[in-house]
Amino acid sequence: MVTRFERDAAGALVGRYLAGNEDIVLGDDAGTLELRRANDPDYEFEWKDRWGTGLLYIRFALDYSRFDGSWTFKGRREGDWNGVRVVP
Repeated sequence: MVTRFERDAAGALVGRYLAGNEDIVLGDDAGTLELRRANDPDYEFEWKDRWGTGLLYIRFALDYSRFDGSWTFKGRREGDWNGVRVVP
């Protein structure tokens, strides 16, 4: 899974994700991550993709080099979601 976080025009943290690897360019089939709540370094996003929607809870490392978290679907915890920063 490739997850990309960035700031939108208003400065809010948003994200996109796609199954694959760091060589994949995130396209129209990617899911989106919309920020719902932030209490640095803990964040809550709503994820949306063609299969549904749910919540993603993550905690960033203080230097934002990695994150650990979990995601839900239909109100149930479904799995872990974590990653490390890759600079192209």
